[in-house]
Amino acid sequence: LVAAIGAVVYFAIEVMWRGWSHISMAVCGAICFSFFYFIESKIRFRRLPLIFKAVVGGIFISALELSAGLVLNKALELGVWDYSNVSHNFLGQVCLKMSIMWVILAFFAFLRR
Repeated sequence: LVAAIGAVVYFAIEVMWRGWSHISMAVCGAICFSFFYFIESKIRFRRLPLIFKAVVGGIFISALELSAGLVLNKALELGVWDYSNVSHNFLGQVCLKMSIMWVILAFFAFLRR
């Protein structure tokens, strides 16, 4: 259920952000939400400050984005995204601007009501 929610949410955010998405982004969303759910279930992690959790989440998403980008965009040449023209990018697959956005997204993912 967590993976399915992550897939739908991540895909929907991307469609709202840039007008389209790729099915691989739903897979990435499922992986991210599952990871967040898993680490949040650990009592030690649950007690950490929210900002720390957000940074960990942002780093995880950025690492997943880099990994997926190297496979999808570089190896398979699918062209799902390209940050080559964005400042502070790494191999055109991740950039500082999006990594900061991932930290913000993770902040809301870990926010408890």
